[in-house]
Amino acid sequence: MKFRHFTSKDGLVQNNVVVILQDSKGFMWFGTRAGLNRFDGYDYRLYEYIPGEENTLISSQISALYEDKRGYIWIGHEGGGLDRYNPETDSFENFNRTPETNVELPNSNVSAITEDDQENLWIGTFGNGMYVINKARTRMTHLVHDPENDRSLGANSIRTLLKDSSGNLWVGFWSETGIDRYDPETGVFHHLIVREDKEGVVTGDSFYDIYEDSKGRIWISLRGVGVSCYYPEENRFENYSHDPFNPNSLSSNVVRAIVEDDEGNLWFGTENGGLSILNPSTGKFTNLVNDDFDKESLNNNSIYSLYKDAEGNIWIGTYTGGVNAYFKSYNTFEHFRKKSGREQLNHNSITSFAQDHSGNLWIGTDGGGVNILESNQSRFRHHQFQRGNDTTLGADYVMGVSTDSAKNMWIGTWGGGLNRYDFDTGKFTRYQRNPDNEGAINSNNVSMAYQDSKGNLWVGTFGGGLNLFDYETGTFTNYTNEPGNLLSISNNHVVNILEGDNGLLWLGTDGGGINMMRRNHTFRQFLGIEDNRRGLRNGNILSSLKDEKGGLWFGTNKGLHKLNPEALQFHYYAMDDSLSELRVLGIEEDIHNNLWISSNNGLMVFNPESGYFRRFTTAHGLQDIEFSRGASFEDKDGYLYFGGINGFNRFHPDSVDIAIKAPSIEIVDFEIFNKSVKIGEMDSLLKKSITETSYIEIPWRYSMFSMRYAALNYNFTTDIEYAYKLENFDKEWYFVGKNRKATYTNLNPGRYVFKIKCKIDGAWGKEQRKLEIVILPPFWQTFWFRSLVVLFVLLIFALFYRSRLQRIKKLNRLVEKRTEEIRQKNEVLEDQKQQLLEINVKLTERQEQIEMQARELIRQRNELKQTNATKDKFLSIIAHDLRNPFNTIIGFSELLLSDLDSFERSEVENQLKQILRAGEQTYSLLEDLLMWANSQSGKLNARTEEVDSREVCLNVMELMKDQADRKNIEISCNTLETVLVKADRFMLTTVIRNLLSNAIKFTEQRGNVMLSVVRKHNEAVVTVADTGVGIDEKNLLKLWDVAGHTSHAGTENEQGSGLGLLLCKEFVEKQGGKITVQSRVGKGSVFEFTIPLAD
Repeated sequence: MKFRHFTSKDGLVQNNVVVILQDSKGFMWFGTRAGLNRFDGYDYRLYEYIPGEENTLISSQISALYEDKRGYIWIGHEGGGLDRYNPETDSFENFNRTPETNVELPNSNVSAITEDDQENLWIGTFGNGMYVINKARTRMTHLVHDPENDRSLGANSIRTLLKDSSGNLWVGFWSETGIDRYDPETGVFHHLIVREDKEGVVTGDSFYDIYEDSKGRIWISLRGVGVSCYYPEENRFENYSHDPFNPNSLSSNVVRAIVEDDEGNLWFGTENGGLSILNPSTGKFTNLVNDDFDKESLNNNSIYSLYKDAEGNIWIGTYTGGVNAYFKSYNTFEHFRKKSGREQLNHNSITSFAQDHSGNLWIGTDGGGVNILESNQSRFRHHQFQRGNDTTLGADYVMGVSTDSAKNMWIGTWGGGLNRYDFDTGKFTRYQRNPDNEGAINSNNVSMAYQDSKGNLWVGTFGGGLNLFDYETGTFTNYTNEPGNLLSISNNHVVNILEGDNGLLWLGTDGGGINMMRRNHTFRQFLGIEDNRRGLRNGNILSSLKDEKGGLWFGTNKGLHKLNPEALQFHYYAMDDSLSELRVLGIEEDIHNNLWISSNNGLMVFNPESGYFRRFTTAHGLQDIEFSRGASFEDKDGYLYFGGINGFNRFHPDSVDIAIKAPSIEIVDFEIFNKSVKIGEMDSLLKKSITETSYIEIPWRYSMFSMRYAALNYNFTTDIEYAYKLENFDKEWYFVGKNRKATYTNLNPGRYVFKIKCKIDGAWGKEQRKLEIVILPPFWQTFWFRSLVVLFVLLIFALFYRSRLQRIKKLNRLVEKRTEEIRQKNEVLEDQKQQLLEINVKLTERQEQIEMQARELIRQRNELKQTNATKDKFLSIIAHDLRNPFNTIIGFSELLLSDLDSFERSEVENQLKQILRAGEQTYSLLEDLLMWANSQSGKLNARTEEVDSREVCLNVMELMKDQADRKNIEISCNTLETVLVKADRFMLTTVIRNLLSNAIKFTEQRGNVMLSVVRKHNEAVVTVADTGVGIDEKNLLKLWDVAGHTSHAGTENEQGSGLGLLLCKEFVEKQGGKITVQSRVGKGSVFEFTIPLAD
């Protein structure tokens, strides 16, 4: 059995818990000697005595708790009397006095409280008898022992009270006076002697507890003599005491608390003896005490209180261990783990299981050797490595355990080889690696041994591949990976072995996928890579199973797979979207063909046919969330075993029937601007406790509020997920995981409903309507304020209307008088108006003329300014460009005239050629200047006609041939077809000539100039490209700018006017085209211009 612990480390005010109660809402209450805690599964709310503060406990020493039928909780104190807790106001009221009587309950020890069928409250005290408070809680009656009346209360010091199912009241006393049974119909106390010795003296110095079980039997605990069971129908007692020679007897004679579980077992909390649990059908006790090795055992052996909650869980209050809780769901799976004692499991890391011929379970551990759980027992035997003794286990790190048909046990170890146990001798034989022996096993790291249907024993190893054992010779045949040989085993780490119905072996490896061993002992490899067409998603094989129908299942690092033996395909089972990367560490099948799967994320049950799936976690009692590879087993009786890092679980699948009821979800705190709202304070929003509030109004100025909530289930606290929704605001549910706080800000005035639900044990419960919230508007948005405003506006309007009406009447009379005067004056004004209109028309016309003249003057001024600038530039160009040729002419002429006879004829001819070229250059310059001047003056207009652009290009090329030949430049034309354009032949010729001339001028010797004409949409594109020196970016930017334009010498110092490109741009645009240039220094230039195609 496993227990959860709730101590002061978690928030409990004190670890000495003397009384426990669950209220009608589901909150747990723990009474201690240092205060009272209310527990919601997450937080502990403390109630304690605070000097000088009203509505708090009268004392922090709690001795009794009871909830009456109206939901009030009554608190008994040691030395403080009686308090009543009001859940609506979350406050306490002292009840040591009632309003209609003078009877007063002194500040004595209130030890017990109960309520009868008439809702009267009975309070037992120490030394002051019994007090009875009526149903209305207005009168108090005091009952005491009367020595002269044997029908009165048996004693004045009362320890415990019980109201049984028949309505009788049972009273247990501190003194040795027996117990009383009070009959409410007769009002008489009947005295019963529980135990007496031979001399008739009552034994046992006091009574701790009285409890009625489900069969109506009354159980009574007596200090020092054990417990007694009273059978009302037979009027007899049956006694139980501690027997030091009987381990199945009561563990201690000091029993402080009694409770019955849902299976009818009686739990007895003892002092220093832990728990004793009686099975009434066998009469035997199971005793549970603290085990220092077992963190889930009782943490304290002195039990002061026992309580069964609404779900059947048992809560245990201890002397110094706080609260221990036995949750039924937490004990779903029997958990074996390391405990103190020689006959206990000696190691928690479990690797493998096997069952021998006697039904004993052999358990492999990773460090503790082999543990043997004896059949039908709870004790363990151990086989471990002993240094110097070769007949013991070869190593304590056991990887696999199995049995064969000869009743041998085979144990694979890490580092200790393969071990065979002989039951007749009780000794182990070790098979270990020996490099000098070819027949030896080839690895000491043995993962498992498997016997096939033919009796062959196959041994999987880590690093040594597969080994076949020969029983007769005791030797091994090795099968290992051969690099490059696809018929060998894929990997030398063999971790599991299965035989199919066809007799073929299937080997799972660690990293090498699955291998099918053919009858000729070659292998078919299924590597398990991501893009494997065979469907195996991963090559790390962790577990395997052959089901009842012969199907082969394999668990990998990436989920569960089943083999289709005909197609040799693997089918992947997702089970659940959140488990796509599940590590399937163990697989077993139950009699209903469900698969039980251990993993790194709990234990799952999965039905492949129906798709049913359920996940179990540590909240169900699993040894841990993570299990060990291959550590799963089904015994002969159908029990399943799964091992992990914290021991192992055993269970029968038919016994796993858990129906977790969706818990109540309570709002445990209400906050404004992240501060808890207190009840009843000035301007407080809460008139009663938030747990009792179903409706709340929030003024608009509180723009941020929050609610904290808790699902009152105490075992699944860490697993519960929540979702909430504010109806009329949220369109969808907010799934917030384990967050337990909902916050809303700046809600519009209106009515809202807060709903919440939780997910527990994998299933979402129904939504719960928890709180209706009304956001109050500001006063100026309220109906009454708006109504007053409307009435006020209507009144003002009525008064204004009345005043206005009177004024209008007065004004009407004045208007009539003035109207006639105005009419007469209007006639005069109308005549004057007509005259003014005529004058205004004339002025307007004159103004328009003046404005037009002004605009024209401005335009002419700008044009004159631009013309002057152009003239200055032209004069500069003329002065610069004419000077050079004239200098040449004058220079050579003077040279010839000065000494003509001294020159040879060839020298004279050469100098005359220079004079001729200078003259031609001067003529060309003057021609360009004249043409530019005509263009700028408007005398030169484009006279477009249909022109064959190809013909023009060829003619210009012929004219420029001599210029090109002088520099050995090749001119080519790539235009093969006739392209008719609408152009001025003269302008077109001038543009092409200038562009070709420039291209030749700025191209080095033996360069190339290309000319082409192509059609593009409704235009012809003429291109002149050269391989010349190119133009830098700075000059490209001012290439078409008249003011910034300058001429440049060619590659052989050819001169020009600098106006050629300006003329080209002017002429192209006059013909309706555009000219562009692209150039790179050192690479050449490309000039393109467009001309419209002829119609």
